[in-house]
Amino acid sequence: MLACVVAVVAYCFMARGLLAGDSEQNFTTWILWGVLDGIAAATIFFQSGSWAIPAVYAVGSTATAFLILKSGTVSWTWFDTMIICMVVACMVIWKVSGARTATIASTVAVTIAGIPQLVETWKKPEGSPFPVYLMFVVGNSLATAGAKSWSVEERLYPAVCIALTTAYLLAMSRKFLPSHQKAANAL
Repeated sequence: MLACVVAVVAYCFMARGLLAGDSEQNFTTWILWGVLDGIAAATIFFQSGSWAIPAVYAVGSTATAFLILKSGTVSWTWFDTMIICMVVACMVIWKVSGARTATIASTVAVTIAGIPQLVETWKKPEGSPFPVYLMFVVGNSLATAGAKSWSVEERLYPAVCIALTTAYLLAMSRKFLPSHQKAANAL
C-alpha cells in the first residue's frame, strides 16, 4: 500500500511540473503506458496477484498523458505506431494464452513503450523531473519487496519497472555533470 501512496505523490509532482511547464514528457509513451499498465493490472488481478501498483500507474499515466496533450507538445512516430500494435498484440495474447502470458507481454511492452521517453530524457535531461522518477524507483522497490511470492503475478511488473525507472534516473543524471551543464549553458 505504501508503494501506491508513493506513486500517487510522484504523479502529483509530475502534474505540477507539467502544468508549470517545468517538465517535458513524451505523450505517446504516457498514453501507451496508461493502456499497458491497465492491461497489466487487469491480468495480474485475474491471477490474484499484486495488481494495485500497475492500477495506480494506469490512472496516473493516463492523467499525465492528458496533461501533456493539454500542453500541446504532442508528436507521433513510426515507433509509437509499433507500440500500438504491441498493445493490440497484448490483448490478443491475453485472449488466446491467458492472463499470465499477457502479464509478461504487457510488462515487456511497457518497457518498449518507454524507449521514446528514455531517448528524449537522454537528449534533454534538464526537462525531466529527477525527484519524480526517484519516487517511482522507491514505489516500485516497495511493491517488489512487499510482494507475497517470487512469481510473475507478484513481482515481475514492479521489478521490471525498477529497472526502467532507474534507466531514466541514469539518463537524467547527465544534467548534474559539469560537462553537460557547460553545454546546456552554451545553448
